[in-house]
Amino acid sequence: MFELKKGVPIPTRKPTRRSMYPFFRMEVGDSFDIPDDLYYQRVRYAARYAIKRGQGNFKVRKVQDDEDGYGKVFARCWRVS
Repeated sequence: MFELKKGVPIPTRKPTRRSMYPFFRMEVGDSFDIPDDLYYQRVRYAARYAIKRGQGNFKVRKVQDDEDGYGKVFARCWRVS
């Protein structure tokens, strides 16, 4: 059977692992580059999770580094609210 004990304190929660992306430090209007196409999907999922946790609203888009449309394509994440 189970042994009952009284007066055992509840342990505090262990700190959770921090995200490798700076969502919690961003203010409205801040953005960061996503250097590789592999990380694009990861950042999109992480941003969606941050939105669900109430850390703000984020947009992740692919952009080009020049205006004529022939530059390198990369991605960027913005905090919009």
